[in-house]
Amino acid sequence: MAPVNHSASLEEGEVPLDANFVQQYEEPQVLRIVRLTVFAIIMLGSLVGNTVVIRAVVRAKGFKTVTYFLICNLALAEIVSSSCLPFMQAYDDLASWPFSDAMCHLINPLQLTAGIVVTTSITAIAMNRCLLVVRPRLHGSSSCTVGAFCLNLIIWASAFVIAMPSFIYMTKIPSANKDGKFWCVTLFPGDAIENGYPSSRVRTLITLHLILNYAVPITLTIISYSVVIAKLKFQSQVAVAHIVRYAYDNTETQTERFEMSNESCQREKKESERRSTETPNETPAFGPKTDPKQENPAPRDELRENESDLLRMFYAIVVIFIVCYLPYQTFFMLEYMGQLSWKNWEYFSVTRKFLYLLTCCPSALHPICYGMMSRFYYKAFAKLVLCK
Repeated sequence: MAPVNHSASLEEGEVPLDANFVQQYEEPQVLRIVRLTVFAIIMLGSLVGNTVVIRAVVRAKGFKTVTYFLICNLALAEIVSSSCLPFMQAYDDLASWPFSDAMCHLINPLQLTAGIVVTTSITAIAMNRCLLVVRPRLHGSSSCTVGAFCLNLIIWASAFVIAMPSFIYMTKIPSANKDGKFWCVTLFPGDAIENGYPSSRVRTLITLHLILNYAVPITLTIISYSVVIAKLKFQSQVAVAHIVRYAYDNTETQTERFEMSNESCQREKKESERRSTETPNETPAFGPKTDPKQENPAPRDELRENESDLLRMFYAIVVIFIVCYLPYQTFFMLEYMGQLSWKNWEYFSVTRKFLYLLTCCPSALHPICYGMMSRFYYKAFAKLVLCK
């Protein structure tokens, strides 16, 4: 996912108009090679893995739930985001925007749009799973292809609307240091680099993007899965209580029968022997009788069985989301609020590079989660990788 309205370049942070800043730690060449190699692996893994995910959903026959279409939408967004990564990485390494102004208006906002779609899709999946657990009767209606397609369109349209200011106001401008380099930054009418960047309007936009792209989705996702866990736990407790109650009632019934009078026992025994002699294959009357309706006393928990693989997979996705995005988002907000910059910390540049690399990991890790935790996607990856 793209940083919120931000490129990986240092120049989009608090721009220094003088040379009075801390000398930055120079990244060793070996470390740089390792970082770029990992970046290439992540990008390749994301493109290949998410393509397989989409292909598996499109080619699958039979029943398809809304969840699978949302996963397909998530994979598409991650492909779009990964396609923008080489441009952002070039911007970071060159410390200058080497592409055209049109590309400046397109690349970063497009990556921001894809990032919003990613987080929104994860949230939509969580809320959908929550709804199906709370309202199991909706399972039959969860296979509506048209509804799922419309939902995906709404997610993309909403993301474009949220990112529209970036599409409009991202601008390629000469570096304030007059060193022949260029920056690709959000610049509203009336704003100027010389007057201090980012302006209050840019800070407001960044904060809004952070709330809509990170805070709201992760909050709704955690709430949804908390409800799912609580509901499944409650269902499990009810099932256990039902089993215990059935065993207790069965024991009570047998105890009452064994407390019958001797005369009644003898009469029942003679009657049983007579029936056994006349009809050997007939079931004896004495002893606990099995009620066909109570043969399996525990309520059928088909919902929990069907959802177990997907729930484990989505829990992993949420953990990846938090671990990979939270450090950079925290760093990012400290930078744009003027609390942290390359003026006051010598490891600012190299730390930011690796935190940004961390935000690229989910797009490659998500397909791995699908393949390891879902039989459906495991078969799709096995056909491609193992030629099964």
